[in-house]
Amino acid sequence: MDVWNTIAVFCMVAFSIVLLFRLGTIPTVFIDEGNGMYDSWSLAKYGVDSNLISNPIYLQSFAGQGQSILYARLAGTFFKYLGYSVHAYRLPLVLVSVTSVILLFNALNAFGVKSKSVFFSIMVFCTSPWLIMVSRFGMDCNISPFMVLIGTLLLLSTRLRVGGSRLIIGLLGTFILGLTAYSYNIGWMYLLIFIPSVFLLLYLSKNISIKELLLYIPILFIELVPIMIFAIRSNISGLNKTTHIFAWTYPKLLSSRASESMISFDGNILHNIVKNISNGIRMFLNNSDGLPWNSIPGIGAYYPIILPFLVIGILVSLYRRNLIDKLLILGCISTILIILVVTPNYNHWIFIHFIVLSFITVGINEISINRKIQIAIILSYGILFLNFSSIYFKQRNIAVG
Repeated sequence: MDVWNTIAVFCMVAFSIVLLFRLGTIPTVFIDEGNGMYDSWSLAKYGVDSNLISNPIYLQSFAGQGQSILYARLAGTFFKYLGYSVHAYRLPLVLVSVTSVILLFNALNAFGVKSKSVFFSIMVFCTSPWLIMVSRFGMDCNISPFMVLIGTLLLLSTRLRVGGSRLIIGLLGTFILGLTAYSYNIGWMYLLIFIPSVFLLLYLSKNISIKELLLYIPILFIELVPIMIFAIRSNISGLNKTTHIFAWTYPKLLSSRASESMISFDGNILHNIVKNISNGIRMFLNNSDGLPWNSIPGIGAYYPIILPFLVIGILVSLYRRNLIDKLLILGCISTILIILVVTPNYNHWIFIHFIVLSFITVGINEISINRKIQIAIILSYGILFLNFSSIYFKQRNIAVG
């Protein structure tokens, strides 16, 4: 292992420590997190959620507006062994976040990416204020972008394997990608474009064979059918009632979150879409959505210095168009529906963040042409990270919700 990879490993270790530090106290508990925590405990201990529904495909939640089931189920396993605590509930998300970064590190090295570029990629991810903050509280949607990242990295890794291990990794990647649908309802829009696109790209680039696709796609379809049924039933008033289908219970949603997360479809829809896009652009140019659990004023989600790197990264990927660039472009295209009709904040537009971080790494790697520039970037990120962490962990009132 050379110096760059050694420093990258150090970054990952430091990242893990930062995520675990004062995990149970900062931030304070978000109302959705607290409700998900109670549902998770109820399912783990009694086999029913807080509304006494057994094996729910979706949580009815405290006001009947619904919450995704994946994180509650995952955290319930930790409750069984660690007991009922905020730390135990948040720990799975920390472990998933660390796993994602480790998989990214291994994938970049396995694909022969220069160790310097691997380090800068890991540095950008591990010092990201957004990634650190989103990994430290267990709101149900927070796990969704990690499912996309892990599933995609595993599917990419199949090209480096042969025989049974290749098939197992491909099936695992497909399954984890499908779990995104059980982690956030906005993810249904994202997967509608991303899954067919990523399979087509991997097939055309000869990373997945037609025989593998004929195995992956039916398994993915079987995995997604239950949540597809729920998505249809919950949005048609005549079908929106609690019912049992096979092993799942489909709860009635007493209220809808659409008004909180979607644009208005009354009046001039085109005007509402244009306004929504404009608000989203403004959010990213300001480097903040104004919500204290997503970014700190003056620091933002990605630090104030990143805009030039982001622009350079996008331009380089559009021009170069290697496999990773194409995946990033597909990731952007897959967010189009969300950008058009989902009101912008960093939670609602959660699938765009890893794409943004990846474009930043592309931009940084493109301009890091000599040692002086490399040292300047490392020092800048180091200072910005120390400033962010000192502010973040000193706050007592990071109220989430």
